[in-house]
Amino acid sequence: MRTAELRRTELPWPSWSVVMVERRPVLPATVDRDIRQVLDWLDDFISAPHPDLGRSGDVCPFVRASRLRRELFLALRYDVDGDSGEELGRVVREEVERFTARFPLPPSARGPVTTSQVVAFPAIPDRRWEVIDQSYPALKEELVAEGLMIGQFHPTCPEPAVRNRDFPVSRSPLPMYALRWMAVHDILFLRGRRTWFERYRSRFGALHDNGRVADPLLRRYYEEALRAYG
Repeated sequence: MRTAELRRTELPWPSWSVVMVERRPVLPATVDRDIRQVLDWLDDFISAPHPDLGRSGDVCPFVRASRLRRELFLALRYDVDGDSGEELGRVVREEVERFTARFPLPPSARGPVTTSQVVAFPAIPDRRWEVIDQSYPALKEELVAEGLMIGQFHPTCPEPAVRNRDFPVSRSPLPMYALRWMAVHDILFLRGRRTWFERYRSRFGALHDNGRVADPLLRRYYEEALRAYG
């Protein structure tokens, strides 16, 4: 495989890297098109409000800040065709290692950490997009234990918005995963399993206990999980 990476000083946000199979090189025009698709999606959808979201604010509250701080990284993995969930998992773990090395979590972090990484798989054909959804549960279990969050996206992804189950919020122009450090609002996604909640509580329990979480829905979900898991 061959990797090409630009330093962040050489390119407007975000920095990006490309991995391809040596015997199947990707044309520069294809790489440029795919980067533009992801950036347009991040700008026009992810970093904007949506009437079906069920709350005010951007679809993702982190991407705009991550962009402005130049703390978002894009990886295009043309070496993955979706034929194997094991291969997909291996590649995601490679990218997690790169992410945590590039954007380590500050030891005393309790507030928002906006660093994030998008890992796109342009070579996965539409008949295999479901491998993103199928691989997601195991990856989430593994990464939450490390204090990380992962989100799955593809053009037909059925994953709904937390506050509006009729809105398929995780649809994107390319199949991809998004990686970031855990945030205080992630009780929305981590209240359903004891191990997830315990990892969340170890990071953000003090904020809840000290009354520093303003959103009543987040407080309610935290208190319900606390009662459920003890």
